[in-house]
Amino acid sequence: MSTILDVERESGVSKSTISRFLNGKNVTESNRIKIVAAIDKLEYQINPIASSLKTNRTNTIGILLPDVTDTFFPPIIKSLEEVLTQKGYSVILCNYQQDVKLEKQRIQFLAGKRVDGIIVASSSKTGEHIQTLLNNKIPVLLLDRQIPNLECDAVIVDNEEATYRATKVAIQKGHTKIAFLRGPDFEYTAVERFKGYVRAMKEAEILIPDGYVVQGDFVRYSCKNKFIDLMRSTNPPTLVMAGNIYIAIGVLEGIVESGMKIPEDLSVISFDDYTQVPVLKFMNFILPKFTCIRQPIEALGRRAAELILHRIEGDWEDDFVPEVVQLRTSFELTDSVADLR
Repeated sequence: MSTILDVERESGVSKSTISRFLNGKNVTESNRIKIVAAIDKLEYQINPIASSLKTNRTNTIGILLPDVTDTFFPPIIKSLEEVLTQKGYSVILCNYQQDVKLEKQRIQFLAGKRVDGIIVASSSKTGEHIQTLLNNKIPVLLLDRQIPNLECDAVIVDNEEATYRATKVAIQKGHTKIAFLRGPDFEYTAVERFKGYVRAMKEAEILIPDGYVVQGDFVRYSCKNKFIDLMRSTNPPTLVMAGNIYIAIGVLEGIVESGMKIPEDLSVISFDDYTQVPVLKFMNFILPKFTCIRQPIEALGRRAAELILHRIEGDWEDDFVPEVVQLRTSFELTDSVADLR
């Protein structure tokens, strides 16, 4: 079995630098490459128990998600792991099935595993279980969503501003009959995105007719039947905005089933770009491609990993001030939005 001395001889890097790397500390990029190559060649294995006893760390990060099969999360997990692996950390991935009670149990499980930090896309409205970890100086980072009144690090996107900008583009194109198909009230991102739509409509002094706000499910293909009912109403919209990719797919199913054409019969804007999701590449046959709000998915994972490592390797102060990183989305305008001017 190889030892750290063998890694030192093979890499030409000092034992102290190798030790820093193995304990998750920063080393130069040239040294990192040499160390990783030597470890791979020698098949050197760290004794995690001995290492954690010595450093009071396990070099593991817990990642807790509501649904690991959600197409949104795999690219994030991939970019997260890439950063954490480079820094010598492993990942424990947990799924809580959109169940807040199970989320709390999984948090306790990860804490029991003595993870060095936890990244969670929480569904909790209050976050007492997360506050308990923070009180015990266990780093926690909220991914993709925040919890009101909880002072916690977070990496999110500009949900409200994104839908505000997209709605303004639709209005500038001459659309005033704009419907919004949104997610449920308990979803942070659903609420924030809806706020942006409402703000743009109020700013333009456009009244939102009854029935133009349709609530669906953010985690399953939804809203198809509600969308069809809306389009068959006496006052159908000229444009619909889908609150996420699942709702957008429900809209697409309704369009196909009803025989409508885009944008002749209806214009469409989607929050999320299906071309970013490998399992949805079959949707590339759709012409025109949906106008969409693109989330920086890989950047979400990278920044979350960087921020949790910064918190783990830094000193906790009594006057802890959370850091919230808000990443900007981009907007892609296609022929799916008709110009009614």
